[in-house]
Amino acid sequence: MQRKIYSQTLKHTKQAIDKGVNENVSSSWQRVKNFVVTLGTISGVLAGVLWLGGRFYAYGYFERMNIPIYFLAFTPGEYAEVYMTSVLSTIMIIIEANIWNILAVLVLIAFTALLLRLIQNIYKTLKIKEAVLKLDKINQNFVIISTITFFLLTFFIAYNNGQAAANNILTESKSVTIYSNGDLLPIGDSTHVSNSSLRMTSGLYLLTYNNEKYYFFRELDPVSCKPIQVYIIPDNQLVSVVIEESSRNISCK
Repeated sequence: MQRKIYSQTLKHTKQAIDKGVNENVSSSWQRVKNFVVTLGTISGVLAGVLWLGGRFYAYGYFERMNIPIYFLAFTPGEYAEVYMTSVLSTIMIIIEANIWNILAVLVLIAFTALLLRLIQNIYKTLKIKEAVLKLDKINQNFVIISTITFFLLTFFIAYNNGQAAANNILTESKSVTIYSNGDLLPIGDSTHVSNSSLRMTSGLYLLTYNNEKYYFFRELDPVSCKPIQVYIIPDNQLVSVVIEESSRNISCK
């Protein structure tokens, strides 16, 4: 009889252990799946934000150069790199310029937290912690709205930085001389190189090189500070592009 009771006890114990192990395994597997799903979601959103921010920078940059952005080809990594570099450099400049104000705000926040903790310890009946916890939902909404606002602001910063970078290139351009294989290119007057079949064209300024094409201009509109005309030449039509030492300085609005 005792042996039967002991056998049943072991059986129920084994079942309970197996059930507990299965529940632990199931719970662990569920946590892993939740982590993977969350990580994938965050990665996808972050990749989209970096790509979009880079597009804003590129749009500001090439819009100033009077080049439609759909003429150009960049990888998502290039968009992300230029966006992060542009925005982080601006943020660092802002932090450096306002370092003492930022430190004062941090000190004030720390002092306020310590003061609230001290008041709670002195007046036990006050429920400061509970009141703060009740604001958790409001705090979450505030964080979401603040995050969206922050990224929208960084897109605006990226666009302006692209405009400023392009403006610097346009107003401080160095002239280039290009050599082609004797074919007349639609970029103005050119001359034959003596004792050669090459043709030389000067008076141009290089805007950019992308997707196996060179982008040149000659003159800027003094009001809009954009190239009056952009010349697009495939690189297989050119022998060489020589950057001259002389540069131009144009004041634009």
